This record gives sequence, structure tokens and C-alpha cells, in this order.
Amino acid sequence: MIGAYEYSDLDDLPSVQNNLKRIPEIFANPSVWGIPSENITAFVQPEEYVSVVDAVQVAAQAADDTLIVYYSGHGLVAPDTLDLHLATVQSRVGAEHTSLPYDWIRKPIIKSRAQRKIVILDCCYSGRAFKGLSAGGEIADDAVIEGTYILAAAAETKKALAPAGETYTAFTGELIRLIEKGIPGGAPLIDVHTLYKELASTLKGKGRPEPQQRNRNSVSEISFARNIAYKADGDLGVVEGEKNRVARLWSLGEALLLRAQSGSNSAELMRAINVLRSAYEQGGRGNEGVASLVALGNALRLKAELWGDLVSLDESIILLRRAAAIGRPDNVDRSVALTALADALRVRAKLTSDSSALDEAVALLRSAVAATPDGSAARGESLLLLGDTLRESAVQNRLETGASRTAEAAWQECMKSAAVPVRLRIDAAMHLGHSLAERGEVSSATDAMALAIALLPLVASRRLDASDREKLLAKYLGLASDAAYLALRSGDVERAASLLEQGRGILLNQVIEGKADIQVLADLRPDLATRYNKISDILAAQWSRPTWVESQRDTAAQGYEISDFRHDVAQQWEDLIAEIRLVPQMQSFLLQPSQSEMRKAASIVPIVIVNVSRYGADALIIKGEGFSCVTLPDLRLEDVRTYVAPFLTEGGVFERRDSLLAGDRWEVRATTALEWLWKVVALPVLDAIGCTDKIVNGVWPRICWCMTGLLSFMPIHAAGTYRDDRLSGESSTVMDRVVSSYTSTVGSLVYGLQRRKVSSPESRKVLVVGVSNTPGSAPLPGAEAEASSVASLFSGTQFLLNGAATLNAVKAALPTANWAHFACHASSNFKYPLRGGLVLADGTLDIGQAFRLDLPSAELIVLSGCETAKGVPLLPDEALHVASAFQIAGFKHVVASMWALADGPAVRMARGFYESLQGLQNNDPAGALHMTLHAARSRWSNNPFVWAALAHFGPSHPDAVADFLWSLPPKLPDSRDVDEIIFP
Repeated sequence: MIGAYEYSDLDDLPSVQNNLKRIPEIFANPSVWGIPSENITAFVQPEEYVSVVDAVQVAAQAADDTLIVYYSGHGLVAPDTLDLHLATVQSRVGAEHTSLPYDWIRKPIIKSRAQRKIVILDCCYSGRAFKGLSAGGEIADDAVIEGTYILAAAAETKKALAPAGETYTAFTGELIRLIEKGIPGGAPLIDVHTLYKELASTLKGKGRPEPQQRNRNSVSEISFARNIAYKADGDLGVVEGEKNRVARLWSLGEALLLRAQSGSNSAELMRAINVLRSAYEQGGRGNEGVASLVALGNALRLKAELWGDLVSLDESIILLRRAAAIGRPDNVDRSVALTALADALRVRAKLTSDSSALDEAVALLRSAVAATPDGSAARGESLLLLGDTLRESAVQNRLETGASRTAEAAWQECMKSAAVPVRLRIDAAMHLGHSLAERGEVSSATDAMALAIALLPLVASRRLDASDREKLLAKYLGLASDAAYLALRSGDVERAASLLEQGRGILLNQVIEGKADIQVLADLRPDLATRYNKISDILAAQWSRPTWVESQRDTAAQGYEISDFRHDVAQQWEDLIAEIRLVPQMQSFLLQPSQSEMRKAASIVPIVIVNVSRYGADALIIKGEGFSCVTLPDLRLEDVRTYVAPFLTEGGVFERRDSLLAGDRWEVRATTALEWLWKVVALPVLDAIGCTDKIVNGVWPRICWCMTGLLSFMPIHAAGTYRDDRLSGESSTVMDRVVSSYTSTVGSLVYGLQRRKVSSPESRKVLVVGVSNTPGSAPLPGAEAEASSVASLFSGTQFLLNGAATLNAVKAALPTANWAHFACHASSNFKYPLRGGLVLADGTLDIGQAFRLDLPSAELIVLSGCETAKGVPLLPDEALHVASAFQIAGFKHVVASMWALADGPAVRMARGFYESLQGLQNNDPAGALHMTLHAARSRWSNNPFVWAALAHFGPSHPDAVADFLWSLPPKLPDSRDVDEIIFP
């Protein structure tokens, strides 16, 4: 516990003294945590910082389970580095040598052997402790503390509050209140993520600074304190008085365990363990006891796996041995028990390097496989685990190829059995593919990977809630890229392109399937068309969960559960699609684009798919005449994870929009990333296509980029060198050679090309929306100016400004708009992607709602809000962002931002874009944006992040929607004159 409340030069903070007194008392309270007093060190009123660092170092070395570091006091910002400093009694503003750099206590925390490290900072600018860790915790720079959860009282540019007259500071006061009162209806333990959500909600409701959180390795799910409001019999109350109490307890525990497994949620896991333990204790013996023992053993094994808890692992193994012993040999439960016991032994081998545990696990799994009938689900699970365990044993013992082949045989049987759950078959196919690839059997490896990809739509079935589909697909990140790479090594470029198309954008395709043009079907079979429309309308509601639940309330009241209803509708959909494909001329209905359709889509503008996998990287080039491949030997997956980091930070490259103009260390890192992207991807691709020269006066070539994986977060249209005077010489940027557009998949591009309506300037209807102030968000003074400037360019514009820009008003205006422009805040939600969207006056027009829109008149939309083209790092190939949502809603052309926009430049670039578009006869959004970016680059050449955030999504030339027969792209004005056109 560290803090100061009286200072020689800074303002005193009397409430901090109360913080530092009460917090240790709470931690020592057995009802909350019960930390022994000798394990709590309070370092109050430090005169200088060396002793503080020493104290943290001693605590960090002593902790082996959990280390908590709490600081309360003034937070300062170093003027040169902008790093967070913690104030001591003698600290002075602007004199960084008088305060403690947070980085100095970060280092001993890094070295601590504690499994869980929790840092709580109650001070101004405490968000600066994060140093770029993404919200998902997957991509971070070396400043991040591995295995640490950081809870900060304020964002990096915000001050924390110590309200006059209140006992505690605003943040710590709410923290104390929450711990002392607990969470009614919550779990028995409060994990730190739940703690954060409760704090954020309460503080936001009071108009106080919102806390920030960051974590690494699921630490956010670690229990922080006991929930005083929890009632011990709360979980069991739902089954009191039921005829079969044990069975219901077992079902409840299994459900809680599944939830814990899907989200690594420690609170749900502990609830599962408590309920399953009760089920076993009340269940007696026999096969019901076997099932309860296995479930409880699995829960304890998961706890050990997540936290390295050997005590729980030992209990798991004892329980599972008992289950295997009491199970009847002729009952499948015994095989399940053997498999579960083997899994626990695998964990023991991993945690303790005990090779004998692996040997026993292999023997148990062989017995389990032998005891189960062919094609059974239980056999499939045993086979998958047998293959994995044999593989681990072979690696550990450095065995020859024979052991790998035995493992491969187990995986192969598992993946081929239709009775085995789909997720197990996919896992088996993936493991088999990687094993074969390592041994050089590329063709067979590709076949295995292709089977896994073919099964992906089944694991992300419409029978599941949308959020569950997202979680399941996240597990298979990179599968399609690995398969495509292997196909290319066999020389099959067409198959590689098809595999990428089949294994990416699965959720987007599900939405697109519900919006297909069914005119041909209506002419042939109007009855099937009517059924298609009815069922697709019902399924579409799933993308906006509250609407889905509301729409099905009557059905649920009639005795159906919502999940059962969803299963029924999904089955009807699958049966309907199969029936439609039996109709002549409809055999390919809703199938992915064929190779001929891909070539047709690229007949004028080539499509370049940049694919990076664990094995290597390539660029697949699709043209009207066929497919080709360019190997990218210097593009490596580990480098992508490094260079993409600046583009993944929460809030964009910069937390403050105005800092874009000032520039800081992020600008340097991101500029370095663009130079790397130019060297390893853009330059070899452009040279291969023949775009080798800088265009000064002539016809501009065009490219439609399709970036895979984490590369989709990087702006390849802005790749190049921007430092020194290199712009004036030989072409060193993508913008000097080509006009760039983007597409998430080839299928989504084909979908856009099918939209044929093109309005004339005389009949065009334009919607402009501007929201400069929204509750809970920073003001956007430039949004009103931008919207007003754009609206003035068109006659008859429907203009919704600030309070008039409500959800209902916007949704009512969109169906008749040809063009739309939004200048407002946008939100992204890494955990629940469909909840991100455009922030309007009275709520958020989220992605789920946008998916459901039907906009027959839509042509062009400009989304001038931060991160409107930024997806989710755990699902990069699904392109779940605002831009893709409006594309699917009907907009053929979308201009959106890949990171935060600066207010001033955003206003000028918006007007410049439309003036350029009018100069090009209103028919070339990609070209108009290209002109705008050139002009902005001339003004801010040394800082591409002022102007490079905007990108065009959709067909590169709108005339391509008519018949693919237009000749060459129109000539753009000389790039040297563009600045005068847009910024006179």
C-alpha cells in the first residue's frame, strides 16, 4: 500500500489518508479476503522514491501466489517522455526527478514469481501505466507486465477526483463501497473484471471519471474478494423441491462449467465446482455418481490448468480414478472417466514434467478407445486426446516418426466420424494437418485442413447465439491462412483462394445469405421465395439480441425456450436451402463465389489477397485471366504481431484526437510499421503486377486489397517511407503508384458489385448526420462543423444535427438516402463486437442493428468517426466493424476510418472528398478519396496518421456494377495540383 496525502509543493489530499487506512483493513477482513496483517505493507508519506522501489521489490520477491500493489496520491506526467510518475511528499510539477517513475516499480513486478499480479492506481493520468496494451490483452509491447491486471482510476489524459467533503477519493470510495456491500445476486467470489464493470457503471452514472482496465493472460477473471452479498444457498435454490435434485444439480454444474470454459471465468468456475461437489456428495454411488465425479474432476482439472493449482489437480486425479473404478465396464461413462483422467494426467505432465504421467495417460486412452463403439461421440473425444497425448509424448521423448503416425491415425479416425461433435472433428483435422505439414506431406496436410474449413460453418451454426459463434470461431484464427499456404506449396493457387474464401468471413456470409437477390428464385418457385423471406427475417433478428428476445417473447410464453426456437428455425433454414438447390438454375444458391466468379469480379481491377500463416506468406493475385501467386519471404507472422501493435491499441493509434497533430512516440512506431509493410508486402506485390512507376500525369492503376488475419488492421494503402525527403525522389509509397480499395472477402466484393442502382446528381438524396456531444463521451467540436460543411454542398440535404440525430430519426432516413455522411463518435467492443457502432444523440446504432437494415437506395456512405473500419483482434477475418455492417446493409461504397481521426483535418478532408467526387462527375469514390489523401499528404507529409486513417471499401470503380465492360479508370488530375484543388 503506497501513498501520500500531504505534500511540500503539491495540493494536499486528505481523503487519501482515509484510503490508506481503510484499504488494508478490508484486505485483512476474513469475510473479504483474510490476508494476514504481516503480509500487508503500508508505505505512507514517503519522502523520496528509492525506499518505495525497495519496498515493492521486497514484496514482489516474497509473493508466490498473488501480489497486489495499490497506490493513492497525485499522478504526474513527465514532460519529456509523457510517462506516468507517482508523487512522493517532496514531488514538484515539472520536476520529474522528484517523483517516482511508474516504470521503476513495474520492473520488480515483472520479475515476481507470483502467478497473479494486481496493480491498482488511484491517481490522475493513471491510464498511462498501460503503455499500449490492447483491451483483449493479445497484442502488447514489452512494457506490459506479463500475467498482470491493472486497474486505473482515470484515462491517460484524465484527472482522478478527490471530491471536497467526501471521506475517500471518488475511485477508492466506490471500490470500498462495492467490497463492503458486495454484489447482490452475484457469484460467491468477485473477479476483477466484474469489479471493474461495477465500478465503471457506478462512476459513469455519477458523472465521474471512468476507470480503465488492462490485463494479460485472463488475469481479469481472477477472484479479487469474497462477495459479502452472496447467499450460500443461492445456487441450490433453483432446484429445491425438484424430484431429481442430483440430476438438476449436475446439469446446473455442467452448464456453469461450460460457461467457465468458454470465457475462462474464474467466478463461474468456482460456482461450478461448488455445485458439482454438492451433486456428487448427494448422488450416492452408481453411474450417476460417475457422471458427477467426472464433471467435478474436470472442473478441478480446469482450475489447475488455468492457475497452476497442483492441490486442485491432485484432487481431480483422485476423483477421476474413483470414477473409473466404480463405472461399469459396459457403460460409456467409464470410458468418459478414463478419458477425463488421462486429460488430468496430461496437465500433471505439463506442470511437473512428469513423463510417467504421459505414459499412463496414453494407456488409459487406449483402453477408453477400445471400450467405446465405432462412431460414438465418446470414442471421438478419446481419439482426439489420444492423438494429442501421443504427439506430446513423442516430442518429450524425442521419438521417431512412428509415434507421430500413430497420433495421426487417431486424429484421422476422429475427424472422419460423422457422429463425433463438430468441434472435435475440426480440432482433429487441424492437428493432423499440422503434423503432416511438419513431415512434408503437403498435399495430405492440405486435405485435412480443407476438411476442417468445410466444418467451420457447422461449429458456427445459426443454432447458436451470435456471441457464442464469435467465441467458437476465435479458436480457429489462422486455419484458413495455414490451409491456403499449404495449397500454394502444392501449386494449386485456385484452391488456395477458395480455401481462404471458405474459411473467412463466416459470420458476414451468414448475414449476406439472408439478403440475397432472390428474383430468379421468385420467378421459378415463388413458394420457396416466400419461405426464404420469412425465415431470413426471423434469423436476422438474432444479430441484435434484445430485439430477438423481444420478438420471440410470445413463442417463449407458449412453452418454448428461446434456444429451442432458434434450433427449430435454423433447421428450417438448412432444409430450405437444400430444397432450393434442387431447383434447376439454383444449384449454386448461396454458395461461396466460384473461381470463375472471382475472376469476373477482378476482370478490371485486380484483387490482391495477402495471406500470412504460421508457415510463411504469399500474395494471391486474381485477374480476369486467372490466378497467380507472389511469395513474400520476408513477411513473417511474428513480425506482423509486432508491427500491428500501434494499430490495435484501444482508442486508435492515439487516445486523444488532438495529439495526432502534435505527434508522439506512437507516430514513430506506426511510421516504422508502414515502412516495413512497404518493404515486405507492397513493393514486391506492385512490382509483380507491373505497377513500378510513380504516377505524375497519366492513368492510375487500381488494386482491391484483401488482407488476412491481423494484417487487416494495417493500412496498406498508406504503406511507404515518409521520413526525411524520400517522397520527392523515386516512388516509395503505394499512393504514388496505385489507387487502393479494400474488401474483407471476395464474396463481399461480389455482393457489392451486384448492387446496380446509380443515382443522378439531380435525383440524389443525401443524409448528413452530425453529433458533437453525447453523454459519457468527449465533445467533438469539429463534428458539427464537418456535418454543416458537407450539408452545404448539396441541395435538399436531410440534415440531422446533435439532438435531432436520434436512433429512430436516423433509421427512418437511411432507407431513402443514396449518399450518407456521419460525423460522430463511433464505438468498438472487443468482447461483444456486435455492440460497437455509431454513437448518436440517444444511443448507439450498433453493428447488429445495421446488419438488419435493408437500404435499397444506398450507394455511398462516409463514416467519419474513430475506428469505423476497425474489427476485433480475436476475429480479424470476420471483419466485424461498422464499415462492413453498412456494406451489407446496402452501401456499395464505404469510406471509413481505421483509427482515430483528428478533428481539424477531418473537417477539411470531408469537404475535400465531396468536392473531388463532384469534379470526377460523381462516379468515383475510390478516386476521389485518393485525390483527397494526396492533398492531405502534401500538407502533413511527415505524419501519415493525420490523413491516412480513411480507406475506401467496395468496388474500386462504380461503373463496374453495370456490366464489367468499362475500359480504363479515368485519369486523375496531376497529383502535384491536388492540394490546390482541395485545400486552396
